[in-house]
Amino acid sequence: MSRPVTHPRALEQMHRRRRAEKRHRLQSATLGWTMVGLVLLAVTGLLADRLMDPAAFPIRELGFEGEFNHLEPEVLRKKVASAIDANYFGIDLKTIERAAESLEWVRKARVRRVWPDGLHVSVEEHRLAARWGNDAWLNEEGDVVRVSIVEQPEVLRLAGPEGSEQRVRRYANEWSARLNAVGLELKALTLNERLAWYAVLARQGGAIFSVALGRDGVQERFDRFIQAFQALPPETVSLVDHVDARYPNGIALRLNPAGNPEDSA
Repeated sequence: MSRPVTHPRALEQMHRRRRAEKRHRLQSATLGWTMVGLVLLAVTGLLADRLMDPAAFPIRELGFEGEFNHLEPEVLRKKVASAIDANYFGIDLKTIERAAESLEWVRKARVRRVWPDGLHVSVEEHRLAARWGNDAWLNEEGDVVRVSIVEQPEVLRLAGPEGSEQRVRRYANEWSARLNAVGLELKALTLNERLAWYAVLARQGGAIFSVALGRDGVQERFDRFIQAFQALPPETVSLVDHVDARYPNGIALRLNPAGNPEDSA
């Protein structure tokens, strides 16, 4: 049985026609998907404009929680409200947090959205650990803060050059425990500009005296002071006005006018 023979020219025309039809289908599909993409892009743009429109989805509710021992809730509310410059979707939470933290008693603020129109603001106040210099405080994290206090509490007073806050506070914490164990209380600790240490201590009963520790081998000098002071008779301890612990093998005492006018070592 014979098979029909297709002329080469006719076969080539058939292939060209099929390739043209395939290109047409591909172009049609590409055009269709392009139109869909453009429509989606337009819809997305319109939706984004709508979401970011300040008049749409405004912030209507503000909620607060945290410590308010010194911070006034209404002051915080006004500060947060003044920083709101966008709607629910467009607002920058970090901007609100920075606004809250600019208030003098706020150590940390955290802000989150509450659907559909609210913000929740959580704040933590500074907890003061010691006085720092003449016009500042150290909080419990060792940061220098400046806050207004009507009544000045009786707290440890610390001082030192800029950048020495953590070091001074660490020594104060370590030495306070050692001093308490021998009946003394650290009232003040200073690292001066020459990097020399100077402490003010209180005996039982509240009497105050000072201790000079210098700048070199301070920890060893402090240990030596503790040992020597424990060896003093009670009648001498009650008269001490100043201690110089900068000597290599002992300490020098200055007694108050009611006691022995001569120094002993």
